[in-house]
Amino acid sequence: MDEDLDGQSGRFGEQENLALLASRSRKQVNAFLKGRVLPDDLSPDFLQAVREVLTGLVKVVLKPEELRTVLRNGARLPRCRK
Repeated sequence: MDEDLDGQSGRFGEQENLALLASRSRKQVNAFLKGRVLPDDLSPDFLQAVREVLTGLVKVVLKPEELRTVLRNGARLPRCRK
């Protein structure tokens, strides 16, 4: 299932936010996403860029079977449950 989730990167809005970053910030975040390793220097600029990319994302709680259905069928995620 991890591979399925890895393949979903960018489907939940972060790619749109990433495109809005300044070139230098976008390069830093892309390097992090590609290498999956945080930079040794967690500069304020890098942290701000990550915050901007994650802006607007909301927590969605799913049962394992719901997640499998979404991944298999490309269905939309259900609304958040409180």
